Amino acid sequence: MKKIILLFLLFSAITATAQNNNPNEFIYFNKMHYADTSTQTYNAIKPLSDGYMLLGDFNSYDYYTANFIRKIDLYGNEIWSKILIDTIGFTASFFGNGLDYTDDGNFIAIGEVGTVANDANFVLTKFSLEGEIIWQHIYERNAWNSFAQVLSCNKGGYLLGGFSQLFDGNEAIGPAEIILIKTDEEGEVVWEKYLEENLDPLYIEQTQDWGYIISGYQYNSDTGYDMFALKLNIDGDEEWFENYGTDLDDGGCLVTQHPQGHYVSVGVISTTGGEKGLYTATLNNIGEVQVEHEYSQNNRYSPSSAPLIMPNGNIACATITYGPVPEQIEFAIFSPQMELLHTTPLHTGYYDDDYIRDLEPTPDGGYVLAGFNYAYPDSWVVKVDSMGNTCGLPPCDST
Repeated sequence: MKKIILLFLLFSAITATAQNNNPNEFIYFNKMHYADTSTQTYNAIKPLSDGYMLLGDFNSYDYYTANFIRKIDLYGNEIWSKILIDTIGFTASFFGNGLDYTDDGNFIAIGEVGTVANDANFVLTKFSLEGEIIWQHIYERNAWNSFAQVLSCNKGGYLLGGFSQLFDGNEAIGPAEIILIKTDEEGEVVWEKYLEENLDPLYIEQTQDWGYIISGYQYNSDTGYDMFALKLNIDGDEEWFENYGTDLDDGGCLVTQHPQGHYVSVGVISTTGGEKGLYTATLNNIGEVQVEHEYSQNNRYSPSSAPLIMPNGNIACATITYGPVPEQIEFAIFSPQMELLHTTPLHTGYYDDDYIRDLEPTPDGGYVLAGFNYAYPDSWVVKVDSMGNTCGLPPCDST
């Protein structure tokens, strides 16, 4: 009974549902959703005709943690929230592609659950538009399985991806490997593969040929951390692999395929001044760099979401700056050649520890972003126009 009361307090409605009665009105909002007894984050968001679906997680008293979903209306106000999986121990979700649509009009979500982080397993949940669980599978593997991501595949079924690493207690006893699990429409395993060692996948996407592109960071003893891109065919077999970066510690990258067939990438590179800068590039269809750019700003400048192709061919991405000034999130626009064209700052109002995890297009030509402020137990969702403009600091909306 205490848990039920706690969850009711955590997920009580923030404000009444609002509807857009003027179809010609462009809706902006910038909202924080609060939970007094937990740390709460948003990690993925998907637009609906009457609002948005969010995936997040929270940590509460006595090690109680959960992955949850929340539906909000067109103005960012909560309609309902529901738990997908909870435990006394560890749950997590990390990325924008932890949530996807299904072919039959429902949703698929992936998270991680375990007694502690280094024994976590992937948990895949299919749920309805009303938040009712249709089925749920936990894929138990004797390892630490993390960076969970899921794709609703064009040829049917789902692809689960992340990394897997063996542990003996708190000690790693093997290198991290990419793990891929292909399932059918009911979540039953069709095939499973372990790929290159020492690769941490930050973003997985299905390509135009029904294969997959995986991007992230890799560690090796000669050059430290490097960006990588790995192309697979539909069966998960490697077609090509490329590293990007310098001889110094760089970082990870996120690669998406352009409608014209090539790829664009945003990542982190070591600059000549010893700082970490934003790295952008276009890649040909075998991963070779065609055009590249570096941008420095304060001590570190990096992507905060996967790149997204805009209707005019430009590329949108959330970026984050660290440094002597507080962290700053920006809605950034790049040209098709990945030149930085425009940035618009976005804030929770705390002006520190703001993070974005997902960026999605909306039917009205705008964009919605989901994340959190780490310094406070607050999740964050913001609706912007095509240039990243919104209504102001939270709480605000078009009304």
